[in-house]
Amino acid sequence: MQHEKHISIVIPTHNRIKSLELLLNGLGTQAYPMPLMEVIVVADGCRNDTIEMLRHYEAPYAFRYIAQDSQGPSVARNRGAAIATGELLLFLDDDIEPSAGLVAAHVRGHHAPNSVVIGYLPYHSPVFKGLYIARLRAWWENMFHSMRLNGYRFTYEDLLSGNFSLPAPLFKELNGFNETLRCREDYELGARLINAGASFIYSSEAWGNHKDEATDFNRSLQRKRQEGNADVQLARLHPYLINTLRLGAFERPYSKSKAALLFLVYRMPAVGYILALLFHKWLGVLEWFRFRHQWQRIAGQLQHYWYMKGVAAQLPTLAELHRFLQQPRAASPAYTIDIDIKNGLTPAEELLDLVRPAGARIMYGNQFVGYIPSKSGAERLRGPHLRTELATRLASALSKAMTLEKITAVGCAPAPSAAQPTAEAEPKLLNNIAYGH
Repeated sequence: MQHEKHISIVIPTHNRIKSLELLLNGLGTQAYPMPLMEVIVVADGCRNDTIEMLRHYEAPYAFRYIAQDSQGPSVARNRGAAIATGELLLFLDDDIEPSAGLVAAHVRGHHAPNSVVIGYLPYHSPVFKGLYIARLRAWWENMFHSMRLNGYRFTYEDLLSGNFSLPAPLFKELNGFNETLRCREDYELGARLINAGASFIYSSEAWGNHKDEATDFNRSLQRKRQEGNADVQLARLHPYLINTLRLGAFERPYSKSKAALLFLVYRMPAVGYILALLFHKWLGVLEWFRFRHQWQRIAGQLQHYWYMKGVAAQLPTLAELHRFLQQPRAASPAYTIDIDIKNGLTPAEELLDLVRPAGARIMYGNQFVGYIPSKSGAERLRGPHLRTELATRLASALSKAMTLEKITAVGCAPAPSAAQPTAEAEPKLLNNIAYGH
Protein backbone atom coordinates (compact mmCIF):
# COMPACT_ATOMS: atom_id res chain seq x y z
CA MET A 1 0.00 0.00 0.00
CA GLN A 2 1.35 3.38 -0.99
CA HIS A 3 1.71 6.26 1.46
CA GLU A 4 1.31 4.09 4.55
CA LYS A 5 1.09 6.16 7.70
CA HIS A 6 0.84 5.37 11.36
CA ILE A 7 -2.68 6.24 12.48
CA SER A 8 -4.12 6.60 15.99
CA ILE A 9 -7.84 5.91 16.40
CA VAL A 10 -9.43 7.70 19.36
CA ILE A 11 -12.80 6.48 20.66
CA PRO A 12 -14.67 8.17 23.52
CA THR A 13 -17.26 5.88 25.10
CA HIS A 14 -19.97 6.05 27.74
CA ASN A 15 -21.85 2.89 28.80
CA ARG A 16 -22.07 1.35 25.33
CA ILE A 17 -20.20 -1.87 25.93
CA LYS A 18 -21.84 -3.93 23.17
CA SER A 19 -21.47 -1.40 20.38
CA LEU A 20 -17.93 -0.56 21.55
CA GLU A 21 -16.90 -4.22 21.38
CA LEU A 22 -18.35 -4.50 17.86
CA LEU A 23 -16.33 -1.44 16.84
CA LEU A 24 -13.10 -2.82 18.32
CA ASN A 25 -13.68 -6.15 16.59
CA GLY A 26 -14.34 -4.35 13.29
CA LEU A 27 -11.08 -2.44 13.62
CA GLY A 28 -9.32 -5.78 13.97
CA THR A 29 -10.44 -6.82 10.47
CA GLN A 30 -9.35 -3.66 8.65
CA ALA A 31 -7.66 -3.81 5.26
CA TYR A 32 -4.77 -1.80 6.69
CA PRO A 33 -1.55 -3.06 8.32
CA MET A 34 -2.23 -3.75 11.99
CA PRO A 35 1.31 -2.63 13.02
CA LEU A 36 0.44 0.86 11.71
CA MET A 37 -2.75 1.12 13.77
CA GLU A 38 -3.13 2.27 17.33
CA VAL A 39 -6.51 2.33 19.11
CA ILE A 40 -7.13 4.41 22.22
CA VAL A 41 -10.46 4.13 24.07
CA VAL A 42 -11.37 6.76 26.65
CA ALA A 43 -14.11 5.51 29.00
CA ASP A 44 -15.93 8.64 30.12
CA GLY A 45 -17.83 8.02 33.34
CA CYS A 46 -18.73 4.41 32.49
CA ARG A 47 -20.76 2.68 35.23
CA ASN A 48 -21.26 -0.71 33.61
CA ASP A 49 -18.76 -3.44 32.71
CA THR A 50 -16.96 -1.36 30.04
CA ILE A 51 -13.70 -1.10 31.99
CA GLU A 52 -13.69 -4.84 32.70
CA MET A 53 -14.21 -5.59 29.01
CA LEU A 54 -11.40 -3.22 28.02
CA ARG A 55 -9.06 -4.69 30.62
CA HIS A 56 -9.34 -8.15 29.07
CA TYR A 57 -9.73 -7.19 25.43
CA GLU A 58 -7.16 -8.80 23.12
CA ALA A 59 -6.54 -6.75 19.98
CA PRO A 60 -4.37 -7.44 16.91
CA TYR A 61 -3.32 -3.79 16.95
CA ALA A 62 -1.69 -1.58 19.58
CA PHE A 63 -4.42 -0.97 22.14
CA ARG A 64 -4.75 1.28 25.17
CA TYR A 65 -7.60 2.58 27.27
CA ILE A 66 -8.12 5.36 29.79
CA ALA A 67 -10.83 5.65 32.44
CA GLN A 68 -11.99 9.07 33.61
CA ASP A 69 -14.88 10.62 35.49
CA SER A 70 -17.74 11.89 33.36
CA GLN A 71 -16.28 14.98 31.71
CA GLY A 72 -17.84 14.87 28.25
CA PRO A 73 -16.67 13.74 24.81
CA SER A 74 -14.47 16.79 24.17
CA VAL A 75 -12.27 16.05 27.19
CA ALA A 76 -12.24 12.35 26.33
CA ARG A 77 -11.13 12.95 22.74
CA ASN A 78 -8.44 15.42 23.79
CA ARG A 79 -7.13 13.06 26.43
CA GLY A 80 -6.92 10.22 23.93
CA ALA A 81 -5.20 12.43 21.36
CA ALA A 82 -2.68 13.61 23.95
CA ILE A 83 -1.18 10.13 24.30
CA ALA A 84 -1.53 9.16 20.62
CA THR A 85 1.65 8.43 18.68
CA GLY A 86 0.30 8.34 15.11
CA GLU A 87 0.93 10.81 12.30
CA LEU A 88 -2.83 10.91 11.78
CA LEU A 89 -5.69 11.04 14.28
CA LEU A 90 -8.95 9.29 13.45
CA PHE A 91 -11.91 10.02 15.72
CA LEU A 92 -14.75 7.52 15.82
CA ASP A 93 -17.91 7.40 17.93
CA ASP A 94 -18.44 4.24 19.95
CA ASP A 95 -21.59 3.24 18.03
CA ILE A 96 -19.90 2.91 14.62
CA GLU A 97 -19.70 -0.45 12.85
CA PRO A 98 -16.71 0.15 10.53
CA SER A 99 -16.40 -1.14 7.00
CA ALA A 100 -13.24 -3.14 6.29
CA GLY A 101 -11.79 -0.27 4.25
CA LEU A 102 -12.56 2.61 6.60
CA VAL A 103 -9.05 3.15 7.98
CA ALA A 104 -7.31 2.69 4.62
CA ALA A 105 -9.70 5.18 2.98
CA HIS A 106 -8.95 7.77 5.65
CA VAL A 107 -5.22 7.38 5.10
CA ARG A 108 -5.62 7.66 1.31
CA GLY A 109 -7.53 10.89 1.76
CA HIS A 110 -4.51 12.60 3.30
CA HIS A 111 -2.66 13.23 0.05
CA ALA A 112 -2.16 16.95 0.82
CA PRO A 113 -1.03 18.84 3.92
CA ASN A 114 -3.66 19.99 6.43
CA SER A 115 -6.40 17.79 5.01
CA VAL A 116 -9.43 16.87 7.10
CA VAL A 117 -11.12 13.68 5.86
CA ILE A 118 -14.81 13.24 6.67
CA GLY A 119 -16.14 9.69 6.36
CA TYR A 120 -19.60 8.50 5.40
CA LEU A 121 -21.97 7.29 8.12
CA PRO A 122 -25.08 5.56 6.71
CA TYR A 123 -27.87 5.99 9.22
CA HIS A 124 -29.28 2.86 10.84
CA SER A 125 -31.99 2.81 13.47
CA PRO A 126 -33.89 -0.13 15.02
CA VAL A 127 -37.02 1.99 14.55
CA PHE A 128 -37.98 1.95 10.88
CA LYS A 129 -41.44 3.52 11.10
CA GLY A 130 -42.67 6.97 11.96
CA LEU A 131 -42.54 10.40 10.40
CA TYR A 132 -39.67 11.58 12.57
CA ILE A 133 -37.36 8.69 11.63
CA ALA A 134 -38.22 9.10 7.94
CA ARG A 135 -37.54 12.83 8.14
CA LEU A 136 -34.28 12.29 10.04
CA ARG A 137 -33.03 9.68 7.60
CA ALA A 138 -33.78 11.96 4.62
CA TRP A 139 -31.97 14.90 6.25
CA TRP A 140 -29.00 12.71 7.16
CA GLU A 141 -28.55 11.25 3.68
CA ASN A 142 -29.06 14.64 1.98
CA MET A 143 -26.21 16.01 4.10
CA PHE A 144 -23.81 13.38 2.80
CA HIS A 145 -25.18 13.65 -0.74
CA SER A 146 -24.24 17.34 -0.79
CA MET A 147 -20.68 16.52 0.29
CA ARG A 148 -20.35 14.08 -2.62
CA LEU A 149 -21.01 16.76 -5.24
CA ASN A 150 -18.03 18.07 -7.17
CA GLY A 151 -17.47 21.70 -6.29
CA TYR A 152 -19.29 21.50 -2.95
CA ARG A 153 -18.12 24.25 -0.61
CA PHE A 154 -17.63 22.83 2.87
CA THR A 155 -18.60 24.71 6.01
CA TYR A 156 -17.74 24.27 9.67
CA GLU A 157 -21.05 22.39 10.11
CA ASP A 158 -19.76 19.54 7.92
CA LEU A 159 -17.22 18.39 10.49
CA LEU A 160 -18.75 15.30 12.12
CA SER A 161 -16.87 14.10 15.17
CA GLY A 162 -18.18 10.54 14.74
CA ASN A 163 -15.91 9.72 11.76
CA PHE A 164 -13.16 12.12 10.71
CA SER A 165 -9.38 12.27 10.58
CA LEU A 166 -6.71 14.94 10.46
CA PRO A 167 -2.92 15.28 10.93
CA ALA A 168 -1.93 15.03 14.58
CA PRO A 169 0.26 18.19 14.41
CA LEU A 170 -2.70 20.22 13.09
CA PHE A 171 -4.94 19.02 15.92
CA LYS A 172 -2.24 19.91 18.44
CA GLU A 173 -1.63 23.31 16.85
CA LEU A 174 -5.32 24.20 17.28
CA ASN A 175 -5.40 22.86 20.87
CA GLY A 176 -7.94 20.19 20.02
CA PHE A 177 -11.60 20.30 21.00
CA ASN A 178 -12.96 23.09 23.16
CA GLU A 179 -13.55 21.37 26.49
CA THR A 180 -16.13 23.90 27.68
CA LEU A 181 -18.61 22.58 25.10
CA ARG A 182 -20.64 19.38 25.47
CA CYS A 183 -22.56 20.02 22.28
CA ARG A 184 -21.41 21.60 18.97
CA GLU A 185 -17.80 20.87 19.89
CA ASP A 186 -17.26 19.46 16.40
CA TYR A 187 -18.74 22.61 14.79
CA GLU A 188 -16.46 24.79 16.90
CA LEU A 189 -13.37 22.82 15.90
CA GLY A 190 -14.58 22.92 12.28
CA ALA A 191 -14.70 26.73 12.40
CA ARG A 192 -11.12 26.92 13.64
CA LEU A 193 -9.92 24.40 11.07
CA ILE A 194 -11.47 26.40 8.22
CA ASN A 195 -9.97 29.63 9.52
CA ALA A 196 -6.59 27.88 9.60
CA GLY A 197 -6.95 27.04 5.90
CA ALA A 198 -7.52 23.30 6.29
CA SER A 199 -9.02 21.44 3.33
CA PHE A 200 -12.11 19.35 4.04
CA ILE A 201 -12.32 16.16 1.98
CA TYR A 202 -15.28 13.79 1.88
CA SER A 203 -14.62 10.06 1.48
CA SER A 204 -17.55 7.78 0.76
CA GLU A 205 -15.16 4.82 1.05
CA ALA A 206 -14.35 5.66 4.68
CA TRP A 207 -17.76 4.46 5.79
CA GLY A 208 -19.17 2.82 8.84
CA ASN A 209 -22.73 2.11 9.92
CA HIS A 210 -23.99 4.52 12.54
CA LYS A 211 -25.89 2.30 14.99
CA ASP A 212 -28.03 4.91 16.70
CA GLU A 213 -30.29 3.00 19.10
CA ALA A 214 -31.66 5.90 21.12
CA THR A 215 -32.91 8.63 18.78
CA ASP A 216 -36.61 9.42 18.74
CA PHE A 217 -38.60 12.64 18.58
CA ASN A 218 -38.56 13.12 22.37
CA ARG A 219 -34.78 12.88 22.45
CA SER A 220 -34.55 15.21 19.47
CA LEU A 221 -36.31 17.91 21.49
CA GLN A 222 -33.80 17.45 24.31
CA ARG A 223 -31.07 17.73 21.72
CA LYS A 224 -32.55 20.97 20.34
CA ARG A 225 -32.43 22.48 23.80
CA GLN A 226 -28.77 21.50 24.11
CA GLU A 227 -28.08 22.98 20.66
CA GLY A 228 -29.69 26.30 21.60
CA ASN A 229 -27.54 26.47 24.71
CA ALA A 230 -24.40 25.52 22.77
CA ASP A 231 -25.06 27.94 19.90
CA VAL A 232 -24.87 30.87 22.29
CA GLN A 233 -21.52 29.60 23.53
CA LEU A 234 -20.39 29.03 19.94
CA ALA A 235 -21.42 32.57 18.94
CA ARG A 236 -19.52 33.99 21.91
CA LEU A 237 -16.39 32.26 20.69
CA HIS A 238 -17.00 33.12 17.00
CA PRO A 239 -19.41 36.08 16.65
CA TYR A 240 -19.12 36.07 12.84
CA LEU A 241 -21.02 32.76 12.81
CA ILE A 242 -24.25 34.15 14.31
CA ASN A 243 -25.96 34.58 10.94
CA THR A 244 -25.26 30.93 10.10
CA LEU A 245 -26.95 29.68 13.28
CA ARG A 246 -30.66 29.26 13.92
CA LEU A 247 -30.15 31.83 16.66
CA GLY A 248 -29.41 34.49 14.05
CA ALA A 249 -32.98 34.26 12.69
CA PHE A 250 -34.22 35.92 15.88
CA GLU A 251 -32.46 39.20 15.23
CA ARG A 252 -34.99 42.04 14.93
CA PRO A 253 -37.07 42.70 12.93
CA TYR A 254 -38.54 39.20 12.93
CA SER A 255 -41.81 37.61 11.86
CA LYS A 256 -45.00 37.43 13.93
CA SER A 257 -44.49 33.72 14.51
CA LYS A 258 -41.01 34.31 15.91
CA ALA A 259 -42.31 37.16 18.07
CA ALA A 260 -44.99 34.83 19.46
CA LEU A 261 -42.40 32.15 20.16
CA LEU A 262 -40.14 34.59 22.02
CA PHE A 263 -43.16 35.83 24.00
CA LEU A 264 -43.92 32.28 25.18
CA VAL A 265 -40.30 31.50 25.99
CA TYR A 266 -39.45 34.75 27.79
CA ARG A 267 -42.69 36.40 28.95
CA MET A 268 -44.97 33.45 29.70
CA PRO A 269 -42.74 30.40 30.15
CA ALA A 270 -45.36 28.41 32.11
CA VAL A 271 -47.95 28.87 29.35
CA GLY A 272 -45.34 28.05 26.73
CA TYR A 273 -44.45 24.82 28.49
CA ILE A 274 -48.09 23.70 28.73
CA LEU A 275 -48.71 24.51 25.06
CA ALA A 276 -45.57 22.59 24.09
CA LEU A 277 -46.85 19.52 25.94
CA LEU A 278 -50.28 19.77 24.30
CA PHE A 279 -48.84 20.16 20.81
CA HIS A 280 -46.52 17.24 21.50
CA LYS A 281 -49.55 15.05 22.31
CA TRP A 282 -51.33 16.32 19.20
CA LEU A 283 -48.46 15.09 17.01
CA GLY A 284 -49.44 11.51 17.75
CA VAL A 285 -52.96 12.14 16.46
CA LEU A 286 -51.67 13.81 13.30
CA GLU A 287 -49.31 10.92 12.61
CA TRP A 288 -52.07 8.38 13.17
CA PHE A 289 -54.24 10.07 10.54
CA ARG A 290 -51.20 10.57 8.26
CA PHE A 291 -51.50 14.36 8.17
CA ARG A 292 -47.82 14.72 7.25
CA HIS A 293 -47.80 18.40 6.33
CA GLN A 294 -49.45 19.42 9.60
CA TRP A 295 -47.20 17.06 11.55
CA GLN A 296 -44.05 18.55 10.03
CA ARG A 297 -45.20 22.12 10.69
CA ILE A 298 -45.99 21.50 14.37
CA ALA A 299 -42.89 19.35 14.88
CA GLY A 300 -40.77 22.17 13.47
CA GLN A 301 -42.41 24.68 15.81
CA LEU A 302 -41.75 22.44 18.80
CA GLN A 303 -38.10 22.14 17.82
CA HIS A 304 -37.87 25.92 17.52
CA TYR A 305 -39.45 26.26 20.98
CA TRP A 306 -37.03 23.91 22.73
CA TYR A 307 -34.09 25.40 20.86
CA MET A 308 -34.99 28.84 22.20
CA LYS A 309 -35.45 27.39 25.68
CA GLY A 310 -31.81 26.38 25.44
CA VAL A 311 -30.89 29.88 24.27
CA ALA A 312 -32.82 31.36 27.21
CA ALA A 313 -30.74 29.26 29.63
CA GLN A 314 -27.71 31.28 28.45
CA LEU A 315 -29.52 34.59 27.79
CA PRO A 316 -32.31 34.76 30.42
CA THR A 317 -34.04 37.96 29.21
CA LEU A 318 -35.19 39.34 25.87
CA ALA A 319 -33.01 42.40 26.44
CA GLU A 320 -29.95 40.17 26.82
CA LEU A 321 -30.90 38.25 23.67
CA HIS A 322 -31.27 41.44 21.63
CA ARG A 323 -28.00 42.89 22.92
CA PHE A 324 -26.25 39.65 22.14
CA LEU A 325 -27.55 39.59 18.56
CA GLN A 326 -26.59 43.23 18.01
CA GLN A 327 -22.97 42.82 19.12
CA PRO A 328 -20.19 43.72 16.66
CA ARG A 329 -19.25 40.72 14.55
CA ALA A 330 -15.65 40.79 13.49
CA ALA A 331 -15.36 38.72 10.34
CA SER A 332 -13.12 35.70 10.10
CA PRO A 333 -9.80 36.31 8.32
CA ALA A 334 -10.73 36.75 4.66
CA TYR A 335 -9.75 38.42 1.40
CA THR A 336 -10.93 38.35 -2.21
CA ILE A 337 -9.21 38.37 -5.60
CA ASP A 338 -10.13 39.12 -9.21
CA ILE A 339 -10.38 36.18 -11.60
CA ASP A 340 -10.50 36.58 -15.40
CA ILE A 341 -11.84 33.45 -17.11
CA LYS A 342 -11.49 34.74 -20.68
CA ASN A 343 -8.29 32.80 -21.20
CA GLY A 344 -9.77 29.56 -19.94
CA LEU A 345 -11.06 27.91 -16.80
CA THR A 346 -7.99 25.82 -16.02
CA PRO A 347 -5.65 28.78 -15.26
CA ALA A 348 -8.39 30.38 -13.16
CA GLU A 349 -8.93 27.18 -11.20
CA GLU A 350 -5.21 26.76 -10.65
CA LEU A 351 -5.01 30.32 -9.31
CA LEU A 352 -7.83 29.62 -6.85
CA ASP A 353 -6.12 26.44 -5.67
CA LEU A 354 -2.89 28.37 -5.17
CA VAL A 355 -4.26 31.46 -3.43
CA ARG A 356 -7.34 30.01 -1.66
CA PRO A 357 -9.17 33.35 -1.25
CA ALA A 358 -12.38 33.72 0.77
CA GLY A 359 -14.18 35.25 -2.22
CA ALA A 360 -13.62 36.28 -5.81
CA ARG A 361 -14.80 38.81 -8.40
CA ILE A 362 -15.30 37.01 -11.71
CA MET A 363 -14.54 38.83 -14.97
CA TYR A 364 -14.69 37.82 -18.62
CA GLY A 365 -12.20 40.16 -20.20
CA ASN A 366 -13.55 43.67 -19.52
CA GLN A 367 -17.00 42.39 -18.58
CA PHE A 368 -18.08 41.81 -15.00
CA VAL A 369 -19.72 38.41 -14.46
CA GLY A 370 -20.41 38.34 -10.72
CA TYR A 371 -19.10 37.63 -7.27
CA ILE A 372 -18.42 34.41 -5.46
CA PRO A 373 -18.87 35.98 -2.05
CA SER A 374 -17.01 35.37 1.14
CA LYS A 375 -19.21 33.14 3.28
CA SER A 376 -19.08 33.01 7.06
CA GLY A 377 -17.91 29.64 8.27
CA ALA A 378 -17.21 28.31 4.76
CA GLU A 379 -13.91 27.05 3.43
CA ARG A 380 -11.80 29.28 1.23
CA LEU A 381 -12.34 28.94 -2.49
CA ARG A 382 -10.85 26.06 -4.45
CA GLY A 383 -10.72 25.45 -8.20
CA PRO A 384 -13.82 23.20 -8.38
CA HIS A 385 -15.96 25.90 -6.75
CA LEU A 386 -15.51 28.16 -9.81
CA ARG A 387 -16.97 25.72 -12.32
CA THR A 388 -19.93 24.98 -10.05
CA GLU A 389 -20.78 28.67 -9.63
CA LEU A 390 -20.47 29.37 -13.37
CA ALA A 391 -22.67 26.41 -14.26
CA THR A 392 -25.43 27.40 -11.83
CA ARG A 393 -25.80 30.77 -10.14
CA LEU A 394 -23.65 32.77 -12.60
CA ALA A 395 -24.60 30.95 -15.83
CA SER A 396 -26.88 33.69 -17.17
CA ALA A 397 -24.48 36.48 -16.20
CA LEU A 398 -21.60 34.66 -17.90
CA SER A 399 -23.52 34.29 -21.15
CA LYS A 400 -24.33 38.02 -21.17
CA ALA A 401 -20.73 38.96 -20.36
CA MET A 402 -19.39 36.82 -23.21
CA THR A 403 -21.86 38.42 -25.64
CA LEU A 404 -20.95 41.96 -24.54
CA GLU A 405 -17.24 41.20 -24.75
CA LYS A 406 -17.68 39.92 -28.29
CA ILE A 407 -19.66 43.02 -29.32
CA THR A 408 -17.01 45.29 -27.77
CA ALA A 409 -14.20 43.40 -29.46
CA VAL A 410 -15.89 43.58 -32.89
CA GLY A 411 -16.53 47.31 -32.47
CA CYS A 412 -12.92 48.05 -31.52
CA ALA A 413 -11.04 45.93 -34.04
CA PRO A 414 -11.50 45.02 -37.67
CA ALA A 415 -10.96 41.33 -37.02
CA PRO A 416 -10.92 39.13 -33.95
CA SER A 417 -7.49 38.35 -32.53
CA ALA A 418 -6.41 35.14 -30.88
CA ALA A 419 -7.19 36.64 -27.49
CA GLN A 420 -10.76 37.57 -28.45
CA PRO A 421 -13.66 35.11 -28.21
CA THR A 422 -14.99 33.81 -31.50
CA ALA A 423 -18.39 32.33 -32.25
CA GLU A 424 -16.80 28.88 -31.97
CA ALA A 425 -15.00 29.65 -28.69
CA GLU A 426 -18.12 30.70 -26.77
CA PRO A 427 -20.01 27.40 -26.88
CA LYS A 428 -16.75 25.56 -26.25
CA LEU A 429 -16.21 27.43 -22.99
CA LEU A 430 -19.81 26.89 -21.94
CA ASN A 431 -19.54 23.19 -22.73
CA ASN A 432 -16.37 22.96 -20.66
CA ILE A 433 -18.22 24.47 -17.71
CA ALA A 434 -21.24 22.25 -18.12
CA TYR A 435 -19.41 18.96 -18.62
CA GLY A 436 -16.33 19.55 -16.49
CA HIS A 437 -13.69 19.46 -19.26
